[in-house]
Amino acid sequence: MEMSNADRFLEAFNAIENFLRRNLEARNFVSYFNLVDDMSETNLIIRQYRDQLRLFGNLRNAIIHSERKQGKPVADPREDVVLEIEKISAFLMNPPLVSQHFLTDVFSVAPEDSLVTVLQTLVEKDFCQAPIIQDGFVLGLINFEAIARWMAELTKTPEPLKLFKDSYVKDIITKTLKLKNYRIIKKETDFVTAREYFVESLGNPHPAEALLITENGRRDEPIIGIITISEDLEKIIEVLRR
Repeated sequence: MEMSNADRFLEAFNAIENFLRRNLEARNFVSYFNLVDDMSETNLIIRQYRDQLRLFGNLRNAIIHSERKQGKPVADPREDVVLEIEKISAFLMNPPLVSQHFLTDVFSVAPEDSLVTVLQTLVEKDFCQAPIIQDGFVLGLINFEAIARWMAELTKTPEPLKLFKDSYVKDIITKTLKLKNYRIIKKETDFVTAREYFVESLGNPHPAEALLITENGRRDEPIIGIITISEDLEKIIEVLRR
């Protein structure tokens, strides 16, 4: 027997409410609306859908308190509303994760690497940046801006070209560390959180250019993937629009 729109709505709603209670370890007397507000403080997916979730709470109340005819509630939500809550419910239960899309071998550099070689590799591979790794520890992110600033400093010397040829990544590490233009995230990070990391950084002097993926989001772990604002952010946004 085909489920009514009201039954489908309530099934998706109950799944969302159970998700909130389970993650907040909340008791039954805590209201659904408080669950949404509390969870939105730490869960970016809930924060994104907070207004819709609160509206769904009002609709749920209207459905369960409405008169019933032949065992079914008279109040029956529209199909588009049901599809929306089913979409959000499915998204909460199984959000797209960065580990499903962005794990790859990541080109990295070491402090002892020649800047000329690094620059050539970035150009050849069409990369805009690369993490700096020393003894398995992430030190920073080198990019064209950092290299250009170093070259600009060298133009103040008598032989800038010779000095550049003799330059190494370690020579500009202090400048790249000041940029703070990256963030390290765990592989189980969901797409909404990844997107918000980029958005939140836009107010900084040096917005995040890349999210470096490790197993647990620690800088002493191997980098197993990378998300760049120039090439990958739009892919994340496209998935979230579906």
